[in-house]
Amino acid sequence: MKKLYTYNHSNIVTCNDFEIKFKDYLDYLKNYNVELFNLLNSNFDFKVHNFEVFKTEFNTFFESWLREKNSFNGRFDINNIDQFVESISTIDYRFDSLFAYYNLFKKINLAKENFYFYDITLDEEKKYQNIVKKR
Repeated sequence: MKKLYTYNHSNIVTCNDFEIKFKDYLDYLKNYNVELFNLLNSNFDFKVHNFEVFKTEFNTFFESWLREKNSFNGRFDINNIDQFVESISTIDYRFDSLFAYYNLFKKINLAKENFYFYDITLDEEKKYQNIVKKR
């Protein structure tokens, strides 16, 4: 499954293998936000409702995930996360999830009030052009 996410239809990130790279987050959502889990696990395009709740939930998840899976022991803020990720010089399959979560974290925390997810598994280029035209 390919997902695209953005907060303004121009600062866009595309994630291949979304369900694999975000497996831990999807497992977390099964217990804490079933509605969002169902949307992310589907082929639906959607705008996140209750953006501040979503932001808080994701940051809570990401902080605990970093501590458990990556032995992060710094203060949880964007500068410390940037330094931590930059300190990892090897990008290979072991870090796919880390960089996927990090990219989502940065986009969510740059957003002011809107956040969108699109499924682009089929007709990727056509759908991408439609999304960009919406702005």
